[in-house]
Amino acid sequence: MAFRLARFLSRAVTHRKRFPRNTFWSASQHRFLTGSATIFTEQLRSISNLGQHVGVDGDIAVAAAGFNNYEEGIRNFKLEVPTHYNFCHDVIDKWAAVEEEELAEGAEKGCIKHLGLWWADEVGHEYKWTYSDLSTISKRIAYILTNPCALKPGDHVIMMMPSYPQYWLVFLGCIRAGITVCPCSSSHPPDVIKRHLIQSQAKCLITDHHQIDKVEKIADACPHLKTKIFMPGSRAIHNYLGWFNYADLYRTTRGLVSECEHTKSDEPMLMFFTSGTSGSYKLAEHSHASYGLASLVNGKYWYDLTRDDITWTIADGGWAKLVWGMLGAWHQGSCIFGIQYKDPKAFVYDHFRPEKILKTLEYYPITSLTASPILWRKIVQEYMSAFTGHSLRHAFSGGEVLNPEVVEKFEAGMGCKLYDGYGQTETTILLGNFKCLPGKEGSLGKPAPGSEVKIIDDEGNEVPTGCHGHIAVKVKPNRPVGLFLGYFNDPVQTSNCFIGDYYITGDTGFCDEDGYFWFVSRKEDLIETEGHIVSPFTVENALMEHPSVAECVVVSIPDHLQLSGQVIKAFIVLSEDFKDKDGEQVLTDLHEHAVSLLQPYEVPKQMMFVTSIPATSAGKQKRSAFRNQEWENVGHTA
Repeated sequence: MAFRLARFLSRAVTHRKRFPRNTFWSASQHRFLTGSATIFTEQLRSISNLGQHVGVDGDIAVAAAGFNNYEEGIRNFKLEVPTHYNFCHDVIDKWAAVEEEELAEGAEKGCIKHLGLWWADEVGHEYKWTYSDLSTISKRIAYILTNPCALKPGDHVIMMMPSYPQYWLVFLGCIRAGITVCPCSSSHPPDVIKRHLIQSQAKCLITDHHQIDKVEKIADACPHLKTKIFMPGSRAIHNYLGWFNYADLYRTTRGLVSECEHTKSDEPMLMFFTSGTSGSYKLAEHSHASYGLASLVNGKYWYDLTRDDITWTIADGGWAKLVWGMLGAWHQGSCIFGIQYKDPKAFVYDHFRPEKILKTLEYYPITSLTASPILWRKIVQEYMSAFTGHSLRHAFSGGEVLNPEVVEKFEAGMGCKLYDGYGQTETTILLGNFKCLPGKEGSLGKPAPGSEVKIIDDEGNEVPTGCHGHIAVKVKPNRPVGLFLGYFNDPVQTSNCFIGDYYITGDTGFCDEDGYFWFVSRKEDLIETEGHIVSPFTVENALMEHPSVAECVVVSIPDHLQLSGQVIKAFIVLSEDFKDKDGEQVLTDLHEHAVSLLQPYEVPKQMMFVTSIPATSAGKQKRSAFRNQEWENVGHTA
């Protein structure tokens, strides 16, 4: 056994350390995990200069894959939607064919242009898959799902796991089999898992071994759930009846594959649970075209990826942003990077470990990084000075609008651009500060190819330049390819998203004289005070310019003097350099700072220091947690 394992490891795994005795996976799981993983013998830093083919023209970066003239690119863009489309067949298999052709012509096996997935853990193990590997493994997983597990095209599967390699591999297997996949966060408690299983009508749950106890508490209450699959770890694997051991399934299906299901473009491909920062969960449903095909815009025009790029998206497994990065990168033939830290909370937004992320960037030749504003704020406030080097050519922020001062500090410290853009779980990229555009820090940028974005009023009429209104997407006469099908089994919520010829995002903003869009607020976060409508983002931006502020949120609270109905309160997390200073003096300085930058009615009437700001699983600040707490004492929620 020891000889066989050693031979296997030498064939399939590149690693810097020996496997420890308490390694997370058993030997049998290493076999199924790697599948036909290719040997890569090149040194890690031999490709550390990736991405440097991208030049800079003045202050405007030159795009490697997208467009260098915005108006011309928008005018000429056209995305044809075929009758049938499947991401595995039309993207993964085609890159695999390119790889085979290049190998036949003498290309080096395992070169970066052929690499589709690179995964590592914190103890030194690494696994790499080419596009040919991804094609072969996804065919085998599709067979597992449709044969031993007896799932059919159109069935729903909830996939609930952290950033293991299986996340990406199983995702592809579901798409290939025509099964609708629903990624969910692995941090949910049992009652939320139950609601998700019932609402999605999922027939199958795929998770890791840590979740078995939670699932067993609620499984009997989920009438559609027929199949449960777990990824084994170091625990005993026979504790529960009725569970498939995925390692066993993979081992016993050697040589068995399923070819691609002939899916139609408008058939469902995946679903995401979304709730924004408050309210009940909705289930946004996407087709093979709206995410599988339209993610081309994300990868080519927004992320500007090429076959020489290694891209890392730091996100929870249930967040649509992770899938944005995954599908967009594979459209471009890029390599996706993933890592599992020993600390299970390293990617949980309330427990981010920025120092680990920076060390990863120092060690691996990652050229493109996407993360939430919460992470960027933590990095620039506390960790930038300890950073020694990287291979990044650009970085991206998503989830909520990024404060301009964070962008300035990041770009000064890292020497590369940090781009902010705008999209939703219900869409692909809608607005972006594309490389071909002069940057306007703090803005959302201009409309993405294929999206006609406008600012409208409550009746669906466009508003004048500079006026506030709904950020909306025109859907008539031509519906954007990247717009979702609707909310699963919820026609009322779906219809509420549309006004006349427009899909409304639920966000308010304005468009300036240069055609750049600016975020004002989520509609429910706007504050009515002293006869004015105030965006919390405006106030937060001003406060963030003060060196004492690491993070902050601004909400409405009741005006107990009954002068204006609502007043503004700021909750502030102090930066490290100010935590030991006199709190009263810091508050005085902050008030004076706010007065110097804001209108009188925008200045917070109250400020309070807090140790942290809670976030959703998507990394969005939970303003509602603070707002609801303040309003509960007066008998209602704002």
